[in-house]
Amino acid sequence: MSTQQNKGFNLFDTLEKVKPFLTTIKKRWYITIVTGLIFGFIGYYNESQKPTSYSAQITYMLEDEILGSGQATANPLMAAISGQGAPASSKAIMNDLTMSNKLIELTLMRPVEIDKRKILLVNYYQEFSGYLGKNNTKDPFWYKDTYTIGSNQNLDTRLRSLSSMLKLSLKTKVMESGLLKMDLSSGDEKFTKFFLEQHLKTISDFYINKRIEKAQLAVVSIKRRKDSLSAVIQGKEYSAAAIVDNSFGAVMRRAQVPEIQVRKDITILNNQYMESISALAAAKSELEKRRPFISVVDDVRYPLESVGPKSVNQGVISSIIGILIGALLLVGKDFGGDFLHKQKQAFKENQAPSI
Repeated sequence: MSTQQNKGFNLFDTLEKVKPFLTTIKKRWYITIVTGLIFGFIGYYNESQKPTSYSAQITYMLEDEILGSGQATANPLMAAISGQGAPASSKAIMNDLTMSNKLIELTLMRPVEIDKRKILLVNYYQEFSGYLGKNNTKDPFWYKDTYTIGSNQNLDTRLRSLSSMLKLSLKTKVMESGLLKMDLSSGDEKFTKFFLEQHLKTISDFYINKRIEKAQLAVVSIKRRKDSLSAVIQGKEYSAAAIVDNSFGAVMRRAQVPEIQVRKDITILNNQYMESISALAAAKSELEKRRPFISVVDDVRYPLESVGPKSVNQGVISSIIGILIGALLLVGKDFGGDFLHKQKQAFKENQAPSI
């Protein structure tokens, strides 16, 4: 009667096969230790060179006119908390504006006062990043207050490069409550705070100006017409007075016709002027109605969250990796040497003359 044995996993058989490799590592343990120390030192040094990262966030709300309703939300705060303060598209637009390279560039060109020193954000960013020396105003990449985007190709290229780098650390999202949040991490605590505050102003100004642009043009147009009518009325009144002066002492009725015609024109113009005043008031009301309401809910305050280099942790992890690599090298060396020895022996046996 034949029996079949299942050849499954056997712990002792596996240990017996691994034992030669463990013996090799035991004999040359110092190699694994040295490898671990080398890797640990490299990991510790590289981690220690990383700058401390400062992160912060600013939370704000957007209350916008709901298109088609004709009415603005009565309570902006409650509307923002309930998520009904503005159409989803408006909040999506605000998110997209936050990540716009163009608006990031405009924010970098804003002046701020840091340590009692008035400086453009882009220059301060270059200083702590190591691109410029402090107050090195003679450097070709130092931006002057009078600089405008598009006036210098080299400066424009540098500005776009800096904005793209900064964009990698900038995040934004719409929270479940409907509030919007903007996060930033950088290597300088003051820059992080000032950039978030100034960037919110940049995107708010841009969004508000675009939302009220048409209504603002209507106000300007109606105001010009009102001023024009006022000037015409004033001219007509002077004409009427001149006609009276010229016809002083006249007794014939036809001498009063020019004055009567001018008086009629003045009456018509006065009616048009009053209509323009009403139209201007309505246009201004529409302008204010279309103006979005943007307010900061959680501002940025010191101290910011900081994440420093974890040199010790990285050194320990690198040491463990180095020890494993050293052990694998020893095992690989022995395994490779044994394999080559067997291959050489088989080659000699094949080359031996047969009897």
